[in-house]
Amino acid sequence: MNYNLNSNNCTDFAIQVATLCGINLPDPQGSWSGGSGSTPGAFGEAIRQMNLSSGMVRNTNGGQAISNNRNCN
Repeated sequence: MNYNLNSNNCTDFAIQVATLCGINLPDPQGSWSGGSGSTPGAFGEAIRQMNLSSGMVRNTNGGQAISNNRNCN
């Protein structure tokens, strides 16, 4: 599907991939100038508040990202 900020954006993609893996994630909606749809900020907050299935854990302490060693050209 083509990218569409209102109906098929990065948050929608993450939700769709999780669904394919059998994980049901919330799909909170937001609005902005000229449109509305799924938003990363609302998505993160919804994940923080959602009830977890058996075997799932939530890390609210943060993590570490590996620094980039290469050129991002």
